[in-house]
Amino acid sequence: MSREFKALSATNPGGGGYLIPEVYLADIVELLYAKTVIFGLGAQKVPMANGNLNIPRMTSGARATWGGEGRKIAKSQPAFGNIKLSAKRLEAIVPQTRELLMSTDFSADQIFANDLTRRMELGLDFGAMFGKGGEFQPLGVFADKEVEHLDATKLNNTDLASAAGVITADFPVFVRSKVLAKNVDGVYSADPVKDPAAVKYDVITYDEVLAQHLAVMDSTASSLAMDNHIPVLLFALKDPMNIIRALRGEKIGTIVKEDTTK
Repeated sequence: MSREFKALSATNPGGGGYLIPEVYLADIVELLYAKTVIFGLGAQKVPMANGNLNIPRMTSGARATWGGEGRKIAKSQPAFGNIKLSAKRLEAIVPQTRELLMSTDFSADQIFANDLTRRMELGLDFGAMFGKGGEFQPLGVFADKEVEHLDATKLNNTDLASAAGVITADFPVFVRSKVLAKNVDGVYSADPVKDPAAVKYDVITYDEVLAQHLAVMDSTASSLAMDNHIPVLLFALKDPMNIIRALRGEKIGTIVKEDTTK
């Protein structure tokens, strides 16, 4: 918010109305941040001086292995991605006439500032949660197709939530089970949810996992398992019987093991 000069009288602005300043409170933005729900939930404020911001990120790391004298060192390198952000503008203006400021017995500036803060707060929360994206609106979490939505009012299970959406202590356990149920049933060449042509591997080596940057498990965990010659069986937990099948040695999921052809 900044100090601006605008026509605040009912007369012709060119006749002197532009000389009447309207001053916004300097701390109105900080008051806004303190009252918003979205920042209370953990949203971070990122400075965007130029209106756009590219944030580089590492999608996978390099690999360190144990070796001996004269042994070939396996090559590895990190992989990187990028997050692109563009600034959106939330705006509001409350014109005040000179007559109003002079005639009222109340602090009109404070009344308008409080109301403006509240409306901006609601606008910011609405955009962060329900914004449709595009040129002028941010993309809210409820409009983001990458974010799964769960309506507590439609569960039809009073052990989890009431018809009004009041959740119980068992609801977080249910949410966790929903996340686990989304697990794929092994290692694929790509994300099978996004790429229908993704191919499932029955067996794959640690070197192939790291070389193809497959998001199977943490790169450090892969390196430790490989260095200690530990094979790993990856399978989905959406079917609890898979644990029993794995213990019986049945063919499920994907086996990740070291390359024994070296």
